[in-house]
Amino acid sequence: MESQRYEVQLMTGAVGAKPEVRSSSVVMTKSNGKRYRCYLPVSGSPTKTAGQVKSEATPRVSALLSTLLSKCFYRMEGWWTYEFCFMKSMRQFHQEKTKNGEKGETTAVMQNYELGLYWLPEGVDLGADRVAEAAEKLAHPLASKSKAEDEKAEPAEELLHFRGELLDDPKAKRKYWSQQYGNGTACDVTGKPRETEVRLQCAQNEPSHLASIEEVSTCRYVVQFRTALLCPHPEFDVQKKDDDVEAIKCEPLDAEGQPLPPRKAAPPAVAASPLPAAKASKPAPSESGDTAASLQPRRIAYDAGQCFIHRRYNYRGVIIGVDRTCLQSEAWQRTMHVGSLKYGANQPFYHVLPDTRDRPGTQITYVAQENILLDTPSEPLFHPMLDEMFDAFNDVEGKFTPNDNLRNRFLAAEQD
Repeated sequence: MESQRYEVQLMTGAVGAKPEVRSSSVVMTKSNGKRYRCYLPVSGSPTKTAGQVKSEATPRVSALLSTLLSKCFYRMEGWWTYEFCFMKSMRQFHQEKTKNGEKGETTAVMQNYELGLYWLPEGVDLGADRVAEAAEKLAHPLASKSKAEDEKAEPAEELLHFRGELLDDPKAKRKYWSQQYGNGTACDVTGKPRETEVRLQCAQNEPSHLASIEEVSTCRYVVQFRTALLCPHPEFDVQKKDDDVEAIKCEPLDAEGQPLPPRKAAPPAVAASPLPAAKASKPAPSESGDTAASLQPRRIAYDAGQCFIHRRYNYRGVIIGVDRTCLQSEAWQRTMHVGSLKYGANQPFYHVLPDTRDRPGTQITYVAQENILLDTPSEPLFHPMLDEMFDAFNDVEGKFTPNDNLRNRFLAAEQD
């Protein structure tokens, strides 16, 4: 059953507006002997079984995730690169540069392990045409030509063989959509095929990305995949779930079992006389001792051509420009939660090219300096605009060499 969450609130006096008559109450005693009468709320709607929730969630989830079809996402962790292709496969591999005669150096995959494949019936292939047809049906579920044709048509979920399960994460107190990927490369230890569970979770205002990969037992993996695509679904709306908590209000009782009167509010403090202007004190420093840093822009620490890994989203990128402070609109800053950053908007923000293996289709992103983690890769990143801005890649230093145009623009931005 779907369980309602409750929060017990111990009041300092009698509950002002008593709950409706249908609610029940119970007297409880704390370990110190103090007694309370607690009013239990009555739920206004019947709970649903897990099966009912799952059957309702399936078509909506498939529609929300349809834009991930035919897309792959990457995450680098030390020696390994992980690749997740939605409803296709999960694998880990290691690639290195090798010499290829007259062609010079090429990148070759040296080690490759399939951690799991999405199960499809024998002979079924999720080709481009099949995916396009299913995606169109998911995007426009009511656009059938006629009832007769609609009854004959194969549902989008069946076209894709879309499967999954709505489950709870008790630690994170949120739901996720679980998909199983099996029949991977045989395990050297157990001899059995590798298997992976992919857990897709709502992540407000975040790009779709691989958040973590964990080997929970020998050759069995759990992958956390975060995406904002699931957030419109009510079962994944974390904020809505927080708002759904019902309060159990408990009022204190006296020795005769009667509610104690509410405590009177403390009288307002008498305002101290202001100091003369000449003796006004300076603002006290913050507990972190970083008042100046929070009020004044920090210095520009990085240069054009340097590679990095995003501290939060874990994608690779290269710097192509900089602003001394965030120059985006207030609406953009609110949407991207710039105010929650340690240094807020008063720090350099960099224009970057993200590696398209990590963020497919992304052109240029805007990253706060505190989210830059310098990296020195042994091979160049992937992005269609690299040749327009850089002359070469220095594999010894792990950074790109800006062309004259980019170098001049970056220097001008530093001097503004």
